[in-house]
Parts: sequence; C-alpha cells; structure tokens
Amino acid sequence: GAAAVVGVDTEREAVEAAKENVVRNGVAAVMTVEKGSTDKARASLGGRLADVVVVNILARVIDRLADELYELLKPGGIMVAGGLIDPAAGALMERLRSVGFHIEDERYRGEWCCLIGRRMD
Repeated sequence: GAAAVVGVDTEREAVEAAKENVVRNGVAAVMTVEKGSTDKARASLGGRLADVVVVNILARVIDRLADELYELLKPGGIMVAGGLIDPAAGALMERLRSVGFHIEDERYRGEWCCLIGRRMD
C-alpha cells in the first residue's frame, strides 16, 4: 500500500538483485532501487521525509548512520533495524536513543535481534 518505496545498497550486486526482485514482484511502479547510502535515499526522496526506514546492516554501520537515519524520517516515523547480532543490540539501543529514537520493540530469534524505533520530536 505504499505510494513510493526507495531502496539503496552500497553493493552493486545487491542493487541488481533487488531491481530484479522489484520487477518479479510487480512493484516497479512504486519502488526504485539505487546504489548508494543515506545520501542517495535523501536525494531520491526529493525533500520528502519517510514514514518508515528499514535497515538490515551491521550494528556498527547503523551506529555511524544513526543521525542520518533519524533525519530521513518524519516526526513519529518508524525505523526497523534488523540483522543485528544480539550482543550489539544493547549499545545500539543507547546510541539510537541518544539521537532521539524511542525503542518501541526488541525482537529476538536465537542470536539475532531486530529493533523497532520511532522518531520522537
């Protein structure tokens, strides 16, 4: 039901696979995928802010991008951070809180963790 979806990845192979999946899943009318990071996502949004940001990268990368991820979201917007190894989750939660996220949920499966945070301002 999303009006527009922007996907970015820094690896060319991941971008190519994602573009193939966009076509395969019939969502090319609403989803674009480009090589890049938060700067490319911001440019693709064209000045708009996102309702939802989903990241599936290493905790140390999310830590480094925390401010930029926060700035991509509308006030009240949701960030889903998945693919985290459990021991890294605690420190990352503190970092996300420090930039203004409220951690609404933590989900665990074995050693893996997913954090769901909301931009609070």
